[in-house]
Amino acid sequence: MAKALQMNMAFVTEYVEYNDDTPENQGDHGNAVLAPFPITDVTVIRHTTVYSWQRWGWIYGQPRFGERVTIGATLELPDGSQMRVYSTHLESNAETVGKWIQLSEVVKDAEKYDLPVVIGGDFNELPGGLMFAMLPRHGIENTFAGDLSSTGTCKPADGVAKCSLKIDWIVHKGLALDGRAVDYPLNAEGGVISDHAPVRAVFNVRQ
Repeated sequence: MAKALQMNMAFVTEYVEYNDDTPENQGDHGNAVLAPFPITDVTVIRHTTVYSWQRWGWIYGQPRFGERVTIGATLELPDGSQMRVYSTHLESNAETVGKWIQLSEVVKDAEKYDLPVVIGGDFNELPGGLMFAMLPRHGIENTFAGDLSSTGTCKPADGVAKCSLKIDWIVHKGLALDGRAVDYPLNAEGGVISDHAPVRAVFNVRQ
């Protein structure tokens, strides 16, 4: 994807998924940062385990090896300024407190940098979760506050993508929000490109 878009990329594997039928055809998934700008100071945050997929993934038919991780990076913007970005995937099998524990580890890393911050990804958290009460205490805004457009468990229906959960988010700090949207693309065969809908936002660096 990065090559096709002619972008720089930093990627970290979160889990290697496998099963007895495909031991030689394992699939890995993780988190990535793609940018047309130089990427520096890449960090990987290995989260507190609030659910062990290595131990219990077989219950869901998803045996896997790995752990929840977030990747962070500094972007060098064309005007010489910098910003800090994070791509995250928080635990789905956790109570709201567990999800805040993991997101707070991202916030803690971001606070090491005196830079504007964007954190985005699959938070696996519904509106009203604990994290949305805690983030303002760290000066972080919910980019999608008030927007309940669903993003998870997406399926094609009547020629469009329809989703049933609001679990993918962007949050930010030190930036002016110019726009936000949730997209519902279909592939050439009329299916969804993912079981999640992409979220996007446009920011200006505050002067």
